[in-house]
Amino acid sequence: MSVMRDLNRKVRVGVLAMGALLGSTELLANEAETPHEFNGIMKDLGDHMVGITEGITREDWIRVADHARAIADHPRPPMTERVRIMAFAGTEVAKFKEFDAEVHNAAADLVDEAAGGDGSAIVASFGRLQNGCLDCHAAFRSSYREHFLGDGD
Repeated sequence: MSVMRDLNRKVRVGVLAMGALLGSTELLANEAETPHEFNGIMKDLGDHMVGITEGITREDWIRVADHARAIADHPRPPMTERVRIMAFAGTEVAKFKEFDAEVHNAAADLVDEAAGGDGSAIVASFGRLQNGCLDCHAAFRSSYREHFLGDGD
């Protein structure tokens, strides 16, 4: 067994043990169960990205700010789902969290830019937000879908 695989296994076992200590019998029953709340949050984030695009198209900076704020302050999935996702991410969990922080910060910057009303700055800030999403998807989306949904991208 490779060192990475062994480390990943140990991380997964540790996370599962932590879940058991927290009384997370749902986690132990089916580790690969789809994180439904997380998927719903991701869908909502996509809807907010569309809302930002529509706001930019109409130069409706209040709409842009509202949707960007919803992205920056998106809800977190329940603890049982976060534990399953962290177990899935294994040794890459820090990278996953880094992408989430990057998206949060870009969305918060977009809120500020929208308040200023400078269209060029808003579009540039939105580009940073889109790149944050794209980077995370490139790193995790296919393997996430394969692990939890049994399909590729």
